Amino acid sequence: MELNGIATTIPCNNPGMIRPIMPPRVLLNKFDVGSTLGTPHDGATQKRVLQETLSLLGQDAQIEYGQFKAE
Repeated sequence: MELNGIATTIPCNNPGMIRPIMPPRVLLNKFDVGSTLGTPHDGATQKRVLQETLSLLGQDAQIEYGQFKAE
C-alpha cells in the first residue's frame, strides 16, 4: 500500500512481534494482549490511542515509532 502512495499505521502492544515486520508507522503502548487500543469500556483512552495512531499518518514513510503516554 505504501508503494502505491497509501499511508499506513498500526497501534501495537508487542514491540518484539512488530519490529521484525518493520511497518512504516507504529504507535507502541503497554496495554495487555488483546487490548491494543486500551482496556474494555474505556472509550476515552481508546479514542486517544486511535487519534495518536492516526496522527502518525502525517509523517514520512520511514520507520516511525510513536510511544503512547498514559495520563
